[in-house]
Amino acid sequence: MEGNTGGVRVVSRRVIRPELPPEHETTVHLTPWDLPLLTAEYIQKGVLLPKPPTGGEHLVEHLASSFARALGRFYPFAGRLAVAEVEDGASPPSSISVFLRCNDEGAEFVHATAPDVAVADIAASLYIPRVVWSFFPLTGLLPAVAAADSLPVLAAQVTELSDGVFIAMSLNHVVGDGTNFWEFMNTWSEISRSRSKLDISPSPPPPSPSPPLVVKRWFLDTCPVPIPLPFAKLEHIIPRRDHPPPPLQECFFAFSAESIRKLKAKANGEIAGAGATISSLQALLAHVWRSVSRAHGLAPRQETAYVLVIGCRGRVSGISPGYVGNAVVPGAVRLTAGEVMERGLGWTAWQLNRFVASLDEAAMRGAIAPWPRAPEFANFAKAAGGTAVHTGSSPRFDVFGNDFGWGRPASVRSGGANKFDGKVTVYEGPGGAGSMSLEVCLAPAALGKLVADEEFMGAVTTPRAMAFPWDCEHGSRRCHKNTWETRWWAPSRRPPSASSSTRLGWVAWLLNRAVAASGDEASVRRMVAAWPEKPSFMMVADLQNAGVMVISGSPRFDVLGNDFGWGMPVGVRSGAGNKVDGKMTVYEGRGGGGGGGSMAVEICLAPEALARLVADEEFMSAVTAPPPTHH
Repeated sequence: MEGNTGGVRVVSRRVIRPELPPEHETTVHLTPWDLPLLTAEYIQKGVLLPKPPTGGEHLVEHLASSFARALGRFYPFAGRLAVAEVEDGASPPSSISVFLRCNDEGAEFVHATAPDVAVADIAASLYIPRVVWSFFPLTGLLPAVAAADSLPVLAAQVTELSDGVFIAMSLNHVVGDGTNFWEFMNTWSEISRSRSKLDISPSPPPPSPSPPLVVKRWFLDTCPVPIPLPFAKLEHIIPRRDHPPPPLQECFFAFSAESIRKLKAKANGEIAGAGATISSLQALLAHVWRSVSRAHGLAPRQETAYVLVIGCRGRVSGISPGYVGNAVVPGAVRLTAGEVMERGLGWTAWQLNRFVASLDEAAMRGAIAPWPRAPEFANFAKAAGGTAVHTGSSPRFDVFGNDFGWGRPASVRSGGANKFDGKVTVYEGPGGAGSMSLEVCLAPAALGKLVADEEFMGAVTTPRAMAFPWDCEHGSRRCHKNTWETRWWAPSRRPPSASSSTRLGWVAWLLNRAVAASGDEASVRRMVAAWPEKPSFMMVADLQNAGVMVISGSPRFDVLGNDFGWGMPVGVRSGAGNKVDGKMTVYEGRGGGGGGGSMAVEICLAPEALARLVADEEFMSAVTAPPPTHH
């Protein structure tokens, strides 16, 4: 038992060696696609899974065994980065090389618990709770430091939640890219599922044969191997941080297949006759670029960029499907904010389309040819200026096929690595069929404006339940900055950065959409039909101090018509049953004639919060002073 971080307790930590690795070479030299990432943090992704039938040590040992078997296939991930001096005639040598030593030393495996975190706290939240970052190992570690200190290039963490499991991995970005990351997790989950005595999932179709791994890196004929780096120590390239990183917040947005089709149709309709076909992803990213530019409040003449990472597999001859290592080329589309926001979705998507089309094999080869002569290294701190959008990952990665033996993932999230204002991560959607999801990281004020942007949110699929951080600086409640509110229908509050002029309408609109999405007959029948298979019971005590608004009653109930023979009621009250901090009961008002549209609410809060509510001028300005009563 090692400690507690943000409600996540590390139970154990160990190094797991690969099971039955093949005979292999011990040295893998690194390419101009790999080496620039010595200063980028590890790739961090993880899947949120339902609760397995057996947890604890039995579950962890099963997953550890499957992990060792997956390492046997992906044996480079059990190695270590290493540094060697390059003989260049200087004394001492002024150049070094960095390479991957495939020594089967092993990968780190962590078991943790987070008993106060539920699956719904993550999957049903629009805003991503910061506790998610604690589900990932090796956060903040740079590959350059891992090479100098001979640290693992891969680590996995299994975190048991109150009603589920989060399985996360952190992969040294010098050693592999997103394709390799998800290929490893797909292999791990497939082995776990096939070996599992926990298996309650439907039998999947037989897996297609995996292509053989190609561990030897691909180089241009003109590139020196190994590539000498013109400094004596790796610490010389580690970016300095003179100031603490700025505050960030993240949201997870889902886009249904129908929503994606509408964006694509709109984009292609706007550029009809241009001779190009906008893809679904290009339409979505153009939608994001326009919306984020508005959220950042960019001036029309201000330059903005969209940074894309384009895969080389299938574009560069010599890069086979089983290639292990980075095979991506980054590039940027640069426009003015006025062009992005004023010239329409289709035109903006067309600029992305043209850039992608320009990256043929010759362009990709040309992009890496100069690097050995003038090496440059990633510095995401420079990207945090708020004028650019950077997209990583791909909707083609198989995220939701990672069934470890007891059910498909409910969702996917990334860790805290390489996060900055403008970072957007794209995934396949849980519904497949062309649906997609985005993880958007922005400065808090910009993210507040994004979720208030009706054009952007009009394409977002509302989750069945949503969560928002309480505003800890304003409003009637004062709570810890890591406290989150969750409810079944919709949020009762906007993010703290939202403007008061649009707050009421936007929140009411979310309530409206949630009721429309879940209140039809088919949805109600599905919820009722599912209950006997997995019964759950209301625990009112669990709602106490949880930041939840619970609404009961209805203004349609005929309360004031209860005349027992000597006059209408003068008021209505409820008893002490089921009272919690945040309980609100709604009644018809005393406006006559079925209430006449008037309403009354009974609000139960902690004393300090209730005092603030009564002192809140905006709230009380809508309250009608009670009329005098006569008897």
